[in-house]
Amino acid sequence: MVVATMQAGVFSYSGIKKNEASSIFLKQNNEDIKAKRLQSIKNKLKSGQRLSPADMEYLRNNDPVLYEKAVKIAEERDVYRRDLKRCKTKTDVHMVSIAKQMQLKLESKYEDPEIMFMRMSAISNEHFEFVKTGKYCDLPIDERDRKNKEDNESDEDNESNESNKNIKKPNEKTETDESREKPDEQKADKVSEKAENFTAYGCEKQKSSSSFKSVRA
Repeated sequence: MVVATMQAGVFSYSGIKKNEASSIFLKQNNEDIKAKRLQSIKNKLKSGQRLSPADMEYLRNNDPVLYEKAVKIAEERDVYRRDLKRCKTKTDVHMVSIAKQMQLKLESKYEDPEIMFMRMSAISNEHFEFVKTGKYCDLPIDERDRKNKEDNESDEDNESNESNKNIKKPNEKTETDESREKPDEQKADKVSEKAENFTAYGCEKQKSSSSFKSVRA
């Protein structure tokens, strides 16, 4: 018969060989470590945290039942996250949250209380993580607010387009420039016409003078 006694916090075994006692101690120690690790993972799930790949692998090897539950919890929170991202207003986010809470409340009648608590914590954590994002902060409050924002953005785009149209390109002439150039062209034409008249007048005068001289001679 094997008898285990504890003295000064150390287990001692009677009726077995020393090597067997060491093996039993190591096995018990490993069981304690395993129990602590599993409890740590459960605490993570209860607090709504996501499990690391190492945690999932440990569950798969040491607690297949809890592993399957953890996989479903992760999938459920991913679906909930996608539903939140599709919302167009903060009111939509609120409605998605209420619908999910009602679903969990109905399913709690048939679900293991500990697993249900883990599911609720995961959804709650996912919700609060989402509302801290910039995407949520930029969402309009409701449908009316969303339409108002869209109208304002449309007006701003129109104003921007109008201002871009009024910007003159380097070689582009505006109507104002053309209207200013027309008087200048008209003035140039008048000056040219006067010069031609003056030249013609000079020629005529010169001819008259020559005629006069010949007659006089």
